[in-house]
Amino acid sequence: MVIKYEDLIDDTYLTFKKVIDFINKISNFESTFNKEKGKNSVKNTNFNILQKLESNYGFKEAITSNKTKKKIKFFNLGEKNDFKKILPQDIKTKLDFEYRKELKNFNYIR
Repeated sequence: MVIKYEDLIDDTYLTFKKVIDFINKISNFESTFNKEKGKNSVKNTNFNILQKLESNYGFKEAITSNKTKKKIKFFNLGEKNDFKKILPQDIKTKLDFEYRKELKNFNYIR
């Protein structure tokens, strides 16, 4: 199963349901998707909610900066994490070249 980031952003609930259905199918787990639990899962894993929880309670997966010795927020940029604006052009070019087949296959390039 392939999940595109855009699918998670554009239709989080439906993509989540597809993942659960896929797991049930390959594991022969006989269960039906619970719509209410699915909606609650999507709602409670919203980036802003997770970011607020991290601010209030911390997040053990957050790493410590080697330079400042301070914790780096795990839930940091969210929607602002736009690699097209952050990643240097030379690296983007190398990645585009290296993964051109996959990018074409998933309609990221023509």
